[in-house]
Amino acid sequence: MANAVRGLTTGMLIVAQAASRGSGLAYNGILTKASPGIGRPSARLESIVCGREYEVFGSEDFTQGNPATPCLRLDSFGKWRFRWAMGIGQHIISVNVLHAINQNPRPSMVIKANPAIGINADIETFAPSGTGWVTINSPTFTTTAVGVTWVELRNNLVTNVGFSPCYFDHIVKS
Repeated sequence: MANAVRGLTTGMLIVAQAASRGSGLAYNGILTKASPGIGRPSARLESIVCGREYEVFGSEDFTQGNPATPCLRLDSFGKWRFRWAMGIGQHIISVNVLHAINQNPRPSMVIKANPAIGINADIETFAPSGTGWVTINSPTFTTTAVGVTWVELRNNLVTNVGFSPCYFDHIVKS
């Protein structure tokens, strides 16, 4: 999944030390939690339903990607979340997304509230309409302290597993 987190070359995001590729940025198969082995998990796939954790089907996908393969695929309703380190200042986070059936609700990205760094409310941005790759751009937000926040990539359409896959690639903070 190195493409899915391109732009994070500073090591601020550690997805899974036990990853199948050993890069710290990749996984294969069904992932419900990934942890670097210390403290809280840095990334996890989980259901959006009732805030409980269920198995959400997703994987690294080698058939899609933008600008290139591989990418992250969420096969059903759910989210992939990870912590991202933030410095002081203004930020915009963007991610490329493909959801070919073009139905509502569209895929979204949520930057979770963390008042300790100046993000006082969740920031959710939905993908624009389209059957090809589109870009979700968060509004500009300002952090007032150094810290981390959770970022969630969501497949919001409730269907049977595999009927409505959602692909995410090239997540960048500027």
